[in-house]
Amino acid sequence: RLIYNKLKELSTEDQKEAIKLISCKINEILQGIMRKNVKVFISDDFKIDMAIDGNNLGRSNGEKQLLSLAFISALVWFAKIRENATSKYLLPGTIAPLILDSPFGQLDDSYKPQTANFIPEMASQVVLLVSGSQGDASVMKYIEKHVGAEYILIRENTGERGSKPVDEIKIDGEIYRQTRYNSNFNGTSVEAISLGETL
Repeated sequence: RLIYNKLKELSTEDQKEAIKLISCKINEILQGIMRKNVKVFISDDFKIDMAIDGNNLGRSNGEKQLLSLAFISALVWFAKIRENATSKYLLPGTIAPLILDSPFGQLDDSYKPQTANFIPEMASQVVLLVSGSQGDASVMKYIEKHVGAEYILIRENTGERGSKPVDEIKIDGEIYRQTRYNSNFNGTSVEAISLGETL
């Protein structure tokens, strides 16, 4: 019982310190992106609140997405700074790739540039999954210098196309089919459309 209580005490102290550091990092990130002068608080039970001048703030879908990205980025940062941490009861952190699906989906045009500038800094390697509308020129111009490779997801169908419309996307002046018929399987294939230098 004594050992259990001691471990619980140490765990609680580490948890509070982690929450404090992650909260500070989230606020640092949001100060560079959001138009509102907000402050984020994380409670001991991991509830996240956003406030202006101490008053809790309702969040739009775009602000929820920004908060989510900032929180994920802060977790990745925290894991990275703990990579070489030594502890008798806690595992060290790690550096790992970060995969984001539709990170621009709920953002209005005014938030997209700041977010596109920020995303490459979120981790040592970031994988973005975006649709044609989300990965348009207004976004790509901010992240293209960071792109090591681009791939396209293609829907494969064993059946005939019939009267279904042609499903195409234009990238850098090239047109790619996003759906293929009379394939050998039903599923998704991944094909490289550009392989840049490894960053």
